[in-house]
Amino acid sequence: MTLSVKSQWIGWAAFLVTGFIAAGAPGPASAQAMDLQLLLAVDVSPSVDPTEYDLQMRGLEQALRDPSVVNAIKAAPHGVALALMQWAGPGEQNLSVAWSEVRDQASADAFAAKIGAIARLPTNGGTALGDALGRGVSLLAESNFRAARRIIDISGDGRTNEGDSPAPIRTHAVQAGITVNGLVIDKKEQQLSRYYRDFVIGGPGAFVLQINGFEDFARAMRMKLIREIEIAMAADPSAADRSGVLH
Repeated sequence: MTLSVKSQWIGWAAFLVTGFIAAGAPGPASAQAMDLQLLLAVDVSPSVDPTEYDLQMRGLEQALRDPSVVNAIKAAPHGVALALMQWAGPGEQNLSVAWSEVRDQASADAFAAKIGAIARLPTNGGTALGDALGRGVSLLAESNFRAARRIIDISGDGRTNEGDSPAPIRTHAVQAGITVNGLVIDKKEQQLSRYYRDFVIGGPGAFVLQINGFEDFARAMRMKLIREIEIAMAADPSAADRSGVLH
């Protein structure tokens, strides 16, 4: 759906107030220091059917319980702060699992169990990547954790068709010190990975991981989490190989 220039401007102005400005502000005085803040942003728009939704959630659970992912988390001296957001159309973003400290197998299992208990976000339709990114920036700023490395890990199976364009929001998120990575489920749309590369991802060490179906979500998420944590822990994340699209 094409929005008028005025509507786009209003949406963008709202993001500036609630997202980017908040992202650049100091965190709460009592905020707990972590090595990484990582927001998992999962597409639950109508193009994702019930079976595919279940594959995403079960895949996230499996990945977080995997010993290789837990070992990567253990390598972070101060731990990792995780949260999960479901997103779809404009105004349809929900913090489904609140920010949690994850340091070891027990805390990773506990976070995975919370994912298993959530209900799917009701949606009226649409794919609003820009709105999802804007909300993600706000959630990073609002948490009771702070970290030098902040990542929005956004997965999806389509381009934006409603709401704000993701490109300018991505740019300002990067300027606020946030990295945006993408997991593309390329089941129908051609060149979706290129769209994510050009308009969605950004920041030090940013990358897109492409899979051909939701059946591969667990493996892909395991690989993605390990890579994200390792890059975040590097002395210079920007030196990481940014090959664009990984498989």
